[in-house]
Amino acid sequence: MKHIRNRFFLISDIIFLIAIPFVALFLRVNPADYKTFMTQDFMIFVIIALLIKLPVFYAFKLYARYWRYASIEEMISIVWAVAIPAIILTGLVGLDKVFAIFPVGYGVPRSLPILDAILTFIVIAGTRFSPRLAPWNFKRTIQHIHHDRKRVLILGAGGAGVILLRSMRSDPGNRYDVVGFLDDDTAKHNLSISGVLVLGTISELPQVAEEYDIDEAIIAFSQVSGQKSKEIFELCERADVTVKVLPNLSDIIGGQVNISKLREINLEDLLRRNPVKLNYDAVVKMLSGKTVMVTGAGGSIGSEICRQIAGCGPEKLLLLGHGENSLFSISNELIRKNPYLKIEILVVDIRDRKRMENIYRRFNPEIVFHAAAHKHVPMMEMNVEEAVTNNVMGTRTVVELAEKYGVERFVTISSDKAVNPTNVMGTTKRITELIVRAAGFRTEKPFVSVRFGNVLGSRGSVVPLFKKQIDEGGPITVTHAEMTRFFMTIPEATQLVLQAGAMGTPGDVFVLDMGEPVKIVDMANDLIKLSGFKPGVDIPIKFTGLRPGEKMHEELFGGQEDPVKTEHAKIFRAPNQELLENLDSLLDELIGLAKEGDKAKVLTLLQKIVPEFNHSR
Repeated sequence: MKHIRNRFFLISDIIFLIAIPFVALFLRVNPADYKTFMTQDFMIFVIIALLIKLPVFYAFKLYARYWRYASIEEMISIVWAVAIPAIILTGLVGLDKVFAIFPVGYGVPRSLPILDAILTFIVIAGTRFSPRLAPWNFKRTIQHIHHDRKRVLILGAGGAGVILLRSMRSDPGNRYDVVGFLDDDTAKHNLSISGVLVLGTISELPQVAEEYDIDEAIIAFSQVSGQKSKEIFELCERADVTVKVLPNLSDIIGGQVNISKLREINLEDLLRRNPVKLNYDAVVKMLSGKTVMVTGAGGSIGSEICRQIAGCGPEKLLLLGHGENSLFSISNELIRKNPYLKIEILVVDIRDRKRMENIYRRFNPEIVFHAAAHKHVPMMEMNVEEAVTNNVMGTRTVVELAEKYGVERFVTISSDKAVNPTNVMGTTKRITELIVRAAGFRTEKPFVSVRFGNVLGSRGSVVPLFKKQIDEGGPITVTHAEMTRFFMTIPEATQLVLQAGAMGTPGDVFVLDMGEPVKIVDMANDLIKLSGFKPGVDIPIKFTGLRPGEKMHEELFGGQEDPVKTEHAKIFRAPNQELLENLDSLLDELIGLAKEGDKAKVLTLLQKIVPEFNHSR
C-alpha cells in the first residue's frame, strides 16, 4: 500500500469492478433470462475477475499517477491494464466451456469477458481523466475566482518547453494554467503535446494572447539569441503580457527545471549572442595540474576567471587582490563549490614589489591571469598618478616577477579604451599591452594581452548605475543620445580570455569579437521597460554631456591594426607593432613623475609613450 497514491481510485475501482460484470451480463442476455445466469459460476467469475484486475492495475501504476494531468502515456497504460485481464478471463471461460475444468465460465457467456473489458475501460479511463477534462473542477474554479492562477503560453515546443510543462504539472504549488505553445516550426502547429496545443508562431503572440486572455509568456528555448529575446520582449510589450525565461541550459539538460527557477527577462537576455564554442580540451590542458594566480581576483572579471579556472582541475588557485571583502566573497564561493581545490587568499597591493616577490618565490605560479586594474575613466582623469602607479607600475611588477620566476604563461586583461585613447585609463592600458608584449618577446613564452569592451553587470559599469537610478525613480543620466559602446556578458568575456590564453604566442594582443556596438540610450530605454515603467513617462532620461576623457564611440583596433583571424571565430589578433627601444627608461621616468605627483609632466610623457593618445578629444 506504500506506493498507492490514489486511495480514492482504489476504493472506487473495487466497487466498479464488482458491479461491471453484472452490468455486462445485463447487456448480454435477455432481461427475462437474467436471473437464470446468476449462478455460482457467475459469482466465481466476478471474484476471479476482481482478483486478476487489481494486481494488474497496480502493476501498471494506476494508483501511483498524478491524474490531474493525465496524457496519452497514461491512456496507453489503462489500455494494457484492461486488455491483459480480458485476455486471461476470455481464456479461462473458453477452456471451461471446452474442458469443464475451471469453475469459472461454464454458466457464463463467452462474450462476457469482452463486454466486461469494454465497460471496465470506459469506467477506469473516465474516472482517471475526469479531473483533467472537467471544467467544473471545484478547486480550479476557486483558484480562478481568486485570480491565483495565471494563463500562460510556453514559447518553444521543443525539449525545454516539454520539460517545463511537466515540471509545472508535477509541482503541487503550481499557479500556472498552460493554455498553449507557440513555436516557429510550422510542422508542430495544431499538434497536441501532453494535451496542450501548439497554437501558432512566436510572431502571432499578440493575437493569440488577446484571443486566449493570456497573462504571461515563458521563453522555453534551450538556446535563444539576444535578438530573438528582444523580439519576444517587444511582442509581449505590445500584447501587455509579462515575460519570463527558463534558467540555465545546464539545468534544462539535467532536467532540473522547476517553476521557482523561472525569472524575469533582463538586459543580458536582450544583448546575449549565440553561445561561445570553446576548445575546452585546450583550456583544460593549459590549466590542469597547474598553480594558477589571478590578480584582481575579487573583481567582476577576476572572480569569474577564478570560477572558470576552478572547474578545469588546477593544482592550486591563488586569489590575489587588494579588497579583502571581495576576496572573502569569491573564496567562500569557490571553497563551497570546489571543496577539494587548494586555494590561497593573498591580500596584497600589486605595487608592493617585495610582497609580490615573496608570493612568487613562495608559491611559484605557473600561469598568471592579471585582472587587477583601475578602470573607471572619469575617476582616473582626476587621479592620473594613481592610474599610472597601479595600472602601469603594478602591471610592470607582476610581469617582471613572472619573467624572473619562470611563469609559463601570462595573460593580462586590456580594454577597447586602449585603442586611440582619449583618457588616462585607456592610455595606461595601452602601456600594459606594450609591457606584456615586450616580456613575451624576451622570454619567448606566451605572454599575451586580451582586449575587449564593456562587460554587462561589472562593478562600476553603466547597467548597475541605471538600475539604481530607476529604483530611485529617475532620471536616468545618459551622456549623449548617440553614444555607443561594445558589450558582452561576464561569462562570455572570461571564457574567451581563457581560450585566448590557451592559444597565445609570445607578445600577442588578442581582440574579442564584441558584436555590434549598442546605443547607451537604447539600453536605458530597455532597462526602464524591463522594470515595468514607461521611458520618458514614469522614468525620464536626462542627457548630461560627455565626461572628461570619454569618447562618443569606442574602437577595437587602431588605425594600423588590421584584424587577423585566429583558429577561433570570436578571437582576432592585432598585428604586432614595433616596440619602443627605450620603453624601460620611459617607464622609469613615468613612474617617478607619478610618485612625485607631477600631473602635467605625466600627461606629456604618456603622449610620448603612446603617440595616438589625444587628451583633448
